Amino acid sequence: DKLTELIDILTEAGELTGRSAVRSEIHSKGYFHRAVHVWVVDPDTGDLVLQKRHPEKLSHPNCWDISAAGHVSSGTSSRAAAAEELGEELGIVLSPEDERLQFQFTFLQHYVLNEGTFLDNEFCDVYIVEVPSLDISTLTLQEEEVVEVKKIHHKALYEDYKNKVEGLVLPADNSWDQFEKLFKIFRSKYP
Repeated sequence: DKLTELIDILTEAGELTGRSAVRSEIHSKGYFHRAVHVWVVDPDTGDLVLQKRHPEKLSHPNCWDISAAGHVSSGTSSRAAAAEELGEELGIVLSPEDERLQFQFTFLQHYVLNEGTFLDNEFCDVYIVEVPSLDISTLTLQEEEVVEVKKIHHKALYEDYKNKVEGLVLPADNSWDQFEKLFKIFRSKYP
């Protein structure tokens, strides 16, 4: 259960403290913790998969977001969490060892949401998964997390981020340079 799932508390430098807490405490106290961002890309077209978050999510309800994302549970590896979120949210099943799960980099993201009651201090491990000729109608969505998916070319999404398009989970102010880094990778690898 996501509400009772324990998440490791990290130091401001991203090191394990040996303590963990449930999700609600992690966010009410603003503890540093680890998350995964998994971007699904069709390497033939440069299209990315975005998911629309469920309207009952505490953060960014009804907004378009990264292909799959989530917290890293206590004692779980980042790769295992990335594979798990991808499978749960989109039905794309990979093992944590699968070479298609390509780690890119880690960045720290700070959000203060819901009038200061939701403090998100996440070390985000960013992954890219290439799925050639991706047909999004074949994806199996996790109903309590994802209400729909769509494909968008990475250059169009970059412009939407720059223009702060409403209905899109925008990068936190402190992490824009990391999104620049990610989109530079997309531009170098995909048409």
